[in-house]
Amino acid sequence: MSALLEAASLSKTFFSEHNALPAVCNVSFSVAPGECLGLAGASGCGKSTLARLLMGLTPADSGTVSFNGQPLDFADAALRKNYYSQVQLVFQNAAAAFHPRKSIGSSIMLPMLNYGCTKAAAQERSIALLLAAGLTPQHAEKFPHQLSGGECQRAAIARALAVEPEVILMDEPTSALDPISTSKIEDLVIELKKQYTIVMVTHN
Repeated sequence: MSALLEAASLSKTFFSEHNALPAVCNVSFSVAPGECLGLAGASGCGKSTLARLLMGLTPADSGTVSFNGQPLDFADAALRKNYYSQVQLVFQNAAAAFHPRKSIGSSIMLPMLNYGCTKAAAQERSIALLLAAGLTPQHAEKFPHQLSGGECQRAAIARALAVEPEVILMDEPTSALDPISTSKIEDLVIELKKQYTIVMVTHN
């Protein structure tokens, strides 16, 4: 089976005033449709940086990211927009990834609106996504600071699913959660594996 998402020789080094810190060194992997790939490593080893490289949020020093066999140029706005309709990232700190002054529902609706969905359809789908993530329609009216860590992570997963991507990148989605919330997120990921290709960044 051909690769859906592929990284080839990705590298990234960060520089401070006196030091060079290699964060990602010559990393290559591929994920086929329907697979679930775990990227495991100790805290601080560059896993989150790798996730950001895969999304073009941090520019790589060298190497390429390809989707469906096509190398990505993240400077190409049209190519980037198409890629983001197919690959979505669930950030490690879900609360910080939401706009603090926008309701959860409006944040989930925004990517759908950006890709041409009507407001009515986006609103209806946002409620369906919250329900699928184990939340309630009432959560749509709340703001990020009004949600628990587990609820915010579920909402972040709902937002990632909004544009119906093929691949979901998850950057340590259970970090800093209590055991009960962790178990619920793990159960949700198990369900998502039945429908999506998943790349899971984790230290556990």
